[in-house]
Amino acid sequence: MSTNATVSMTASMNANMRSAGNAGAQDSIAVFKNEAESSNTERYDQPDDNSFHEAARAPLSTFSVDVDTASYSNTRRFLNSGQLPPKDAVRVEEFINYFLYDYPQPVGSAPFSVATEVSECPWNTKHRLVHIGLQGRSIQSENLPPANLVFLVDVSGSMQEPDRLPLVKSALRMLTQGLTARDRIAIVVYAGSSGLVLPPTS
Repeated sequence: MSTNATVSMTASMNANMRSAGNAGAQDSIAVFKNEAESSNTERYDQPDDNSFHEAARAPLSTFSVDVDTASYSNTRRFLNSGQLPPKDAVRVEEFINYFLYDYPQPVGSAPFSVATEVSECPWNTKHRLVHIGLQGRSIQSENLPPANLVFLVDVSGSMQEPDRLPLVKSALRMLTQGLTARDRIAIVVYAGSSGLVLPPTS
């Protein structure tokens, strides 16, 4: 075999190896990207708009008394990171529930008070908006029974994003500011590692 042929074959082999290496790297990048995309499980159900009912025909209205405020905090997270939130992540009732209102305390043995207000609908003057506020009885923190809280925390690799495990840590630090010396917390982790990392501690 001539020297030129050897050099040519070697160059061809090196080129093929580089090509295969680049293809392998591209495949690895594609796989990594797909895994990263698949690890983002943030999804929102599309809410159904309530239809109008004639009060004369349907005078009974029911609603849940549990309060959820997550949509406000979640939307703020998107805005603080320079992003617009998905439209289905914005839930008006949770925005309203986020804020504290000066509703009167219950009187006597009543478990809650009811505050109502009726106003003209700003986008349709033929309609009226009814505001109904429920206020449960406030209990002073010193009168609350001791809390015994156990947190189960996912510490897998997908939780390392700034808006995941670091956010959980920040939330736990905020939580401890509202605890008393009688309260106890424990932390159990799973996924990346598993076990008790903080026994019940006051």
